[in-house]
Amino acid sequence: MVENFQKNFGVILAFLAALFALLFFWTYQVYSLNAPTKWIQADRQFNDAEDHTERLIALIGFQGLIHNFKDYLIRGDEAHKEKFFTYFENARAQLKFVEQRYGPVAAEQVAVIDEVLRAYFVNVNKVEQLRAEGKSIREIDAAIEIDDAPAFAALQQLLAMDEQDRADIRMLVLTALEKDQSNLNSLYTTLIAIGLLLGVAVVMGLRFEFLKRRAMEQQSQTKSLLEGFLDFSTVPFLIAGANGKIRHCNLAAA
Repeated sequence: MVENFQKNFGVILAFLAALFALLFFWTYQVYSLNAPTKWIQADRQFNDAEDHTERLIALIGFQGLIHNFKDYLIRGDEAHKEKFFTYFENARAQLKFVEQRYGPVAAEQVAVIDEVLRAYFVNVNKVEQLRAEGKSIREIDAAIEIDDAPAFAALQQLLAMDEQDRADIRMLVLTALEKDQSNLNSLYTTLIAIGLLLGVAVVMGLRFEFLKRRAMEQQSQTKSLLEGFLDFSTVPFLIAGANGKIRHCNLAAA
């Protein structure tokens, strides 16, 4: 009996251990992995936004649109003009993305940059017209008035807005991560408490079953001992039920 009790007790404990191992693994997956995943997705999103803003600066900078505009003004090479138009279209596309990214908050900056881009677009054709009129490079350059400063100032403001947004989203994600960790700790505590309660319940249940079986065995042994005493007694005994029907008699009464 004791061996059966110990065997059953070990099997139940092994089952509970496996069950709680699965629960802990599940909670780790849900709480410990989801928050970093959210952080990675948010960080990738804002990296993409920053890449577009910085690419816009490069496109209209001296390695892009402005550079080819100046080269076309000085050399008159159609290849530089074609490159200018390519950079112009790309810059407008990047500017549209930035506008969609920030919305009304960046409307003023987007308008300033777009105005400068359109000024370059208009003046690249003006360069061709003035050159056809026989104007010198110095005269053409003097006739073109484009102020780049507002556009670059607006771009710096967009970069500052982007950096602030990135800082805000990092703070939100870190706060969510801390909250998830707190929830995870609370869940672990709850699981441990439930596990202890279940363990106590199992032990008490097995203990009760063990005591019940032992009491039944003792009762059976007592009954067998009493019946043996009655059967071999020289005094005749008859045991009858409430209805008068004889339920047992010893050898002396037979």
